Amino acid sequence: MYDLEFTTSAADFLNRAGSYLSEHPVVENVVATTADRAIREEAEGVLGRPGPWWFLTVSKAGQVVGVAMRTGPEPEYAVWVGEMPGGAAHELGRALVDRDEAVRMLTGSLDPAATVADHLAASRSGQVRIAERTRLFELGGLVPPTGVSGALRAATEEDLEPLHRWREAFLAEAEQQAGRPVVSRPAKDPEETRRRIQDHRLWVWEDGRQLVQMTGANPPSAGVARIGPVYTPEPSRGHGYVSAAVAAVSKLFLDQGARVCLFTDQANPVSNRIYRRIGYRPMVDMAQLIID
Repeated sequence: MYDLEFTTSAADFLNRAGSYLSEHPVVENVVATTADRAIREEAEGVLGRPGPWWFLTVSKAGQVVGVAMRTGPEPEYAVWVGEMPGGAAHELGRALVDRDEAVRMLTGSLDPAATVADHLAASRSGQVRIAERTRLFELGGLVPPTGVSGALRAATEEDLEPLHRWREAFLAEAEQQAGRPVVSRPAKDPEETRRRIQDHRLWVWEDGRQLVQMTGANPPSAGVARIGPVYTPEPSRGHGYVSAAVAAVSKLFLDQGARVCLFTDQANPVSNRIYRRIGYRPMVDMAQLIID
């Protein structure tokens, strides 16, 4: 029998789940960074949580065995499902049905997320499909590329316009490259791009005084930093900028004593090859699931 505890407070969640997240810092990095960021934003006065908002711990005999959250942006407000035992995933699926939450999208670790999605689909005679398969990688031994012209630098507010435009283009072009239909999404908030620059979460690769590549990252949570988004505009592709920039940003975190991870789209063989070449190794398969 599992105990499920939902909370809208990131601080309360971390009080319960902090030790578990520290024991699983790579696989549960998305949850840890989201909770950490929520606490920072509350301290900075960035309030207002549109739509559903909760964190969850799943425990057995007083020990946390899994986590989940629903903090995703509109329009889907996806549920993120972390690694957890099969029985815990069944309990979570039943709990979401009982809560009558209108969930259409789930992301996270493939097997538990699929179990939760099956419960939700069955409750309304729906069907589950995998919209996107991703893979979580962790950096092993870094192998920086050589011979790439240009250099990395931290983004500044003077870079706001192109970086915001690139953040807008990133998801649509990733879907195109993977052969998936482009989904209409709400416009991104320029202030969010500005906050990322101010928080030192965006870098640019500059070659000949031209911006040719953008690499983002989340600061370390439980000792693990996560790279992303990574974007190169089409005219600048094929010159090794992604390999060089991701390697350089990864080294910044390694030099701080952090581990580094990132996600790849399994439908994009190019990015998977690039990251393996500079030292990233696969950890666990993830997915985005849709209930129709």
